[in-house]
Amino acid sequence: MMLRLAAAMVAALVSSLCTAQTTPSPAMSDAVLSSAPNPERHIGKVVWAELVTPDLAGAERFYGALFGWTFKAGSSDGHKYALALLGDQPVADLAERPLRAGEHRQSSWLTFIATPDVDAVRSATLRGGGKVLSKPRNWPDRGREAVFADP
Repeated sequence: MMLRLAAAMVAALVSSLCTAQTTPSPAMSDAVLSSAPNPERHIGKVVWAELVTPDLAGAERFYGALFGWTFKAGSSDGHKYALALLGDQPVADLAERPLRAGEHRQSSWLTFIATPDVDAVRSATLRGGGKVLSKPRNWPDRGREAVFADP
């Protein structure tokens, strides 16, 4: 039941190899989304965010004005993306996914949540009635990720 509930709440998962660095504060220590990978573990915490948008340039203008972000352009497998930076620190990715003819879709944010085993969560997602939108895969120097949808 607990695995089913967890799988239903997950939009995307990243293995603990991609955990964020901890930044001490007087009151507590929280994972910082923009830190480099390290051996610390923050299981169940959001460790990255990615915007999927049909209008990358428009999203850059909007979030640049809203948060003061700057962007570093890139592409992968024929898809354009931008790494969002606050100062010199990465804070998110923006990925362009063009609309197909007749399709209407708003931009949407994916959150990446740390787990010790992406493949086990994939199995739990399927058992719980969820869907695999992007099968587990490895990202060099970051970890393993997959994208799931709740039932």
